[in-house]
Amino acid sequence: MINEIMHVCPTRSGHSCSKNSLHYYLNLMHEALDAGRFGAFRAQFKAERARGI
Repeated sequence: MINEIMHVCPTRSGHSCSKNSLHYYLNLMHEALDAGRFGAFRAQFKAERARGI
């Protein structure tokens, strides 16, 4: 999942994802894990990525 998140963040001049973007996505994952809905989160994340969101 982390690998997928890193591909979401746009890269510029070879730099990786900003700390803010990575922090945002990690918080979403953490909230999904706490709520027991990580599977649904992951499915939605992949569907949105497939649509280009």
